[in-house]
Amino acid sequence: MRGVEAVGQVLSAYPETWSEFALEPETFLDAGDTVVVWGTQGGVAAATGKAFRGRFCNVWTLAGGRVVRLEAFADTALMWKALDAHPPDA
Repeated sequence: MRGVEAVGQVLSAYPETWSEFALEPETFLDAGDTVVVWGTQGGVAAATGKAFRGRFCNVWTLAGGRVVRLEAFADTALMWKALDAHPPDA
């Protein structure tokens, strides 16, 4: 994703996709203009009622007090399984 609008589009789909969704940050690593966050995420798929729980890691890059980049790492296979779906072809 690139840009605020693209991120907003993805996040706006969460309420219809997930009846519950939460990120539980556990560890923060301050590396100056980069902050790394490890934690656990989980949710319940709205369409199937199936739950998932897995680890995530986000790498935030800051410049001038603003977020300029976010790299998000997660076990998306767990999410797709809860949705009874398959990821789109890349």
